[in-house]
Parts: sequence; C-alpha cells; structure tokens
Amino acid sequence: RAASDFLMALQLTGAARADTIANMQLRLPVVVIGGGLTAIDTATEAMAYYPVQVEKFLGRYEALCADRGEDAVRDPWDPEEVEIADEFLAHGRAIRSEREAAAADSRPAEIRELIQGWGGVTIAYRKRMIDSPSYTLNHEEVGKAFEEGIRLAEGLTPVAVEVDGNGHAEAITLAKQQYTREEREGHWIDTGTIERLPARAVLIAAGTQPNTVLAREDPTNVQLDGRYFQAFDETGSPVSPDRTRKPDQAEVLCSLRSDGRAISFFGDLHPSFAGNVVGALASSKQGYPVVSRMLSQVDPASGADDRAFLAELHDDLRATVQ
Repeated sequence: RAASDFLMALQLTGAARADTIANMQLRLPVVVIGGGLTAIDTATEAMAYYPVQVEKFLGRYEALCADRGEDAVRDPWDPEEVEIADEFLAHGRAIRSEREAAAADSRPAEIRELIQGWGGVTIAYRKRMIDSPSYTLNHEEVGKAFEEGIRLAEGLTPVAVEVDGNGHAEAITLAKQQYTREEREGHWIDTGTIERLPARAVLIAAGTQPNTVLAREDPTNVQLDGRYFQAFDETGSPVSPDRTRKPDQAEVLCSLRSDGRAISFFGDLHPSFAGNVVGALASSKQGYPVVSRMLSQVDPASGADDRAFLAELHDDLRATVQ
C-alpha cells in the first residue's frame, strides 16, 4: 500500500481513535520502503496504531460474544478471517495483560517490546541512514523514531513480495547493496545477496513526487519549473523560490490572470516547503498574507452582506430530505 494512502486513511477514517467504530486492518510485521520523512511518519504511525487496533477488536469481540454468544459470532467467518481474528485477539489479550501488570507494579507498560516481539516495524532503505533524506532534513525525528522501537535496515532494495495462500503479503525479498570507496568517490554495488524480511504489511514511501497534474490539465494558466509549479510574484513575474523553510519572500502563486485572480500552492507542491508536515504548516503561515493581498485587489462577486451571502450558499449547496 502507498504510505501516503495509509497515512491519509488513518487520519480521515478516525481509525486511530479508540472511541470510534472506524477500523483499518494492519498486520505485523510491517516493512516500510523508503528513507524520507514520510517513511518515518508511516513507521511511527503504524507502531502507534497497531495496539489501538487490536485492543478495539478485542473489546468489540467480547461485547458481541456477550450479546450473541461466541459460536454465533465466529460461525460466519471463513478460515482466512479466523486466522486474522485469532491473531488480533491473542495480541489484544497480551497487551491488556501487560497493561494490567504494569499498573499493578506501578511501571510503564512495555507495549513496544510486545510489538517488536511480533515482528515490529522496519524501515528498509536502499542506502545508509546518514544518506537518507529523513536524516539530512531532521535527524532528531529519526532519533525519536528509534526510541519508539522502529528498526532500520540499510542498503536494501526491494526485489519481490511473497504472498501466502490467501494472496496476502507474507515476506519481502530485498537485494543487499554495499557502500564502497574508490578514488575518494563513494558508490553502491550489488553484493549478489538476497535478504528476506517477514512482512504482513508492505508500505511504500519511496519515489514521492509533487502532484502537478494541474499543469497538464490547464497548461494555459499553470506551467512547470522542473518538478514543481512555476512560481510567480504578486506582479505576475516568474520567480525561483528559495529552497529554504524561511525564505525572505514567500512566493506561493503559481498563476496570475489578467483579471487579478490567482492560484496559490503550498506544502509538498512547493519547493520551499516540501518534505514534511512542519514545512506544510510553515507554507500556510508564511503564504497567507500573499493570498490576503491578492484577494483584497479583486472586487467581490456578490454585493450581499455576509449574512445574506451565507444564507444563499446554504440554500444552494446544502442537501435536504423532503
């Protein structure tokens, strides 16, 4: 599964909250492919979500069994569902027991150690950790991920995913690469060795590109500057934004029309702020004054006051059942 899809689904469905009925199935061990901050985010979120998932599953299972009886709950399950359910139930009970024991002993629950014992979460990266974008961009975040129990496997390039009888991921095989130095220039060579990592979930956090499909759909108004949208200043002149989180001037317009209307771009779409959530928040904080100034130069499309305008929107756009 794409790591970005996993992260988005986790947040939008509310599956990570213990008080919701939303669910998103994740099995251990987890292998995340990539070396950027998205890989770090994916690994830590998977590590945090798994105990929530199995404890929610155990609680619902017990409630259903108390209401309908265990046989009635389990009879409709096919062998595949029985296997996964029993796995979740065993892990949920183990986590519950550890929490109870920890409370009795007045110590922190060792949930991380349980998850690691079930296979844990591993980031597989094709180079060294010190070469990874996550390390060069924010080595503190990498250190915190290690503290949470994330493992890193260096010098590994994916070759194939092995599946079980149900067609689910069971393991991933990776080609081992080795870093060598020749004439003061380092490079990677294939060692000819294949490594196998057990993996019930494979999350791909590699090869992420900014979504610039708008430049293909509307080439008249939006162009590209390399991998990113072409940026413009507030006069409509093309500019090259600084590749820094704190540019002297936030250039967040990617189109400026003759009637004063403009299109703005932020976050991963922008060369100054791409890479992580912190950069995305920085882009909105530094870019909103530009948007405000552009809006102030365009006459409003409606002359109605705020109350009347919002009432019209509600009438036009809200769905009603007759």
